Amino acid sequence: MNPIHQLLASYTTQDVAGLQRGETTIRALLPSSTFGSDINFTGDQNQINPSLGRCFELIKNLLKFFPEYARVHSAHDSSIPLHVAAQIGDVSIAKVLVDAYPQGVSIPNAKGKIPLHFAARMGYLNLVEFLLDIDPSCSACMTQKKKLPLHFSVGEGHFEVSKRLLDVYPEGAQVASHKSKLPIHHASRWGYEKIVDALVAAFPEGVQAHDWEGSLPIHDAARGNQVQVARNLIKKYPQGLCISNIRGEIPLSAAVHNNSLLMIELMVMVWPAGAKFVLSNLDEYDCVEGKKWEIIKFCLMAAVGCFANRANTGEDMVLISYNREDLIIRDNNNNSNDFLIWASSEEQDNKDDTDFSKLSEGGKIPESAISNTPARSGINMRRLRYEVVINGVPRFLPLHAALICGASLPVLQFVFKQFRQQVSVRNSCGELPLHLAAEFLRDNDGIFVSMLLSEYVEACIIRDVLGRFPLQVALLKRAGYNLVKHIIHANRAIILQTFKTNNCFHDTEPLFVATECDCNLDVIHLLLLENPCVLSSL
Repeated sequence: MNPIHQLLASYTTQDVAGLQRGETTIRALLPSSTFGSDINFTGDQNQINPSLGRCFELIKNLLKFFPEYARVHSAHDSSIPLHVAAQIGDVSIAKVLVDAYPQGVSIPNAKGKIPLHFAARMGYLNLVEFLLDIDPSCSACMTQKKKLPLHFSVGEGHFEVSKRLLDVYPEGAQVASHKSKLPIHHASRWGYEKIVDALVAAFPEGVQAHDWEGSLPIHDAARGNQVQVARNLIKKYPQGLCISNIRGEIPLSAAVHNNSLLMIELMVMVWPAGAKFVLSNLDEYDCVEGKKWEIIKFCLMAAVGCFANRANTGEDMVLISYNREDLIIRDNNNNSNDFLIWASSEEQDNKDDTDFSKLSEGGKIPESAISNTPARSGINMRRLRYEVVINGVPRFLPLHAALICGASLPVLQFVFKQFRQQVSVRNSCGELPLHLAAEFLRDNDGIFVSMLLSEYVEACIIRDVLGRFPLQVALLKRAGYNLVKHIIHANRAIILQTFKTNNCFHDTEPLFVATECDCNLDVIHLLLLENPCVLSSL
């Protein structure tokens, strides 16, 4: 083993016995007259730092007689002594090693790391400046994982070192690692605000850079719960909140996963529709029941439109989803911009064809809602569906809101356990949760509908302000077979009730409405089995 490696490695690990072995090896190689006094590494291990100067004397004298030791590679990872010295940070030792082997500053080890990578990771500014003065081009050297020294200093939060590396090689801010991560991804993940600002100044487009899985720096800030960094990134690129990576995660997804209410508030106040996307995608693996209720409630309120969009970007905030093919195309063609664009949740809500603002004489709005109705129009009219007015005060209905925003089954079940009593509460449009379930549920619809009916079976025979039973709403909205079956089996008499709405379906049998609305054949077959006599009216 190279005695310099042994000496420096032992110093790094505070190994007194190793230092003694290194000293013995070096003494055996040198003439006895080389040292004027004994070098002793024994004693209290806490006093080992003063011995660094003695390490320097040993190495300097060894290289005076045997300079070739400065270029001997370690059998372990092919490091030369300068790599190890860079981890210690002593410029004096590094200087004698460089004097003996100037090319060492750019020699990589087995992982492609040069001494500057180690000095940058440890944050040794003086040593970094020393190495850069010898060979500034070292700042552009990449490891086998395509990481610059800048990636290492940024990842450890060393601002002064990162700033110095950027001064020498500003293009480093736009160099991606083998996982397509820019330095700003690392700085955002760990919340190094000053470094993020410096990186943005060097490469403003970095806030829009996708890594190998389609994540932006704002995704990394959300994963690390770095609220202030996230706030700054959102100011630079608010549309980043709409980017979904290949795992189907937008930045808000990570904030919800971390139970970070401050981060969630920051994000949904800029793009409320993101809450609808997150709630609809939470599954059984996301441990919804382990979430704080305040977080789910806040997301529900945002998802149904309680908060206005505050992006103020002058551009539409729409969801953009990346898949693996998009990223491959992007990597092969930097000019590619092939996105799969979803319509925003807000736009989808505006396409709702149930207009409670234009009720005919036949539909009567409850007295509690009349005082609110004249002042509401457009998107505000939807609030009637997740609110009820009690003693003149609007009250938010979480169970209704969860159904309206298309929340996933785990979210619905969680809200149901919290607000089981709301199954019999009508919103300001006279709708029970079962009416809303009939309109909005699609996947796993039978499971949650059965939960609602088990708690309040009478819901299937209650009309909303438009005169519709839940079954009739389900047929108008082309609901699935399981949902329709559960409602019918809860009260088979409901199949005999004709529509009482004041439109073209007035006094029409459910079967004929189902055929007119192009319901699935299994739904039509079910209606026919339950009431075959309806054909006699033809």
